[in-house]
Amino acid sequence: AEESGKKLGIDYNYRHIPSVAWLKRAIVSGRMGKPVLMNAFVHSYCMHHTLDLCRFLLGEVIEVTAMFHEDRKTLLYPWYEQDEILYAPTTNEGVCLRFANGALAVVSATLHRDLDIMMDIHLVGTEARASLTKMSMANVLGEVEMFPKIGDDDLTFPEVTERDFAAGFGWSVRAFVEALRAGLEPPTNGEDGVAMMKLEMAIVQSQHHGHCIKL
Repeated sequence: AEESGKKLGIDYNYRHIPSVAWLKRAIVSGRMGKPVLMNAFVHSYCMHHTLDLCRFLLGEVIEVTAMFHEDRKTLLYPWYEQDEILYAPTTNEGVCLRFANGALAVVSATLHRDLDIMMDIHLVGTEARASLTKMSMANVLGEVEMFPKIGDDDLTFPEVTERDFAAGFGWSVRAFVEALRAGLEPPTNGEDGVAMMKLEMAIVQSQHHGHCIKL
């Protein structure tokens, strides 16, 4: 894309869910202080996108430690079966990420979880902590909470009429088109895609070698 002068966008649609954008603003605004820890428990089909949210919220990953057990007979889609990356774990997966800013993230996933509850995310900062829970296929916004509570001003997210999972694709595609019209880089580009592939491969390498992998 760089050589041809084209714009390349990667559709990490979870980033554009209003409640996720709310978490990002809570961090960027400084309301949470310095982020120190993120914990997420997710359905396997949401694992790859949750790892992307870790990068989106906390920055670049520098170390990966992971363990998992997979049963490929339970995979829903044949294209999930990869050797270099896991993408969607089956029985279980646990990943610990260290970020350049010193923060840690712990993400666990299993196929043995009701997909109606896609993920639960908890963020801890030096000044406050935030939670995004009860995200479901029917209501992808879930519920957000901040402790201690803060004013509503710039951290409110707009009213949306569509809340189901499919709406997320509309939000992400719209953001891509708006960036192109404004002459800006796509919200997520090819470099984000490459970074995620390196992260996914490091997870498999950590499992196979039994130690952390530096990126």
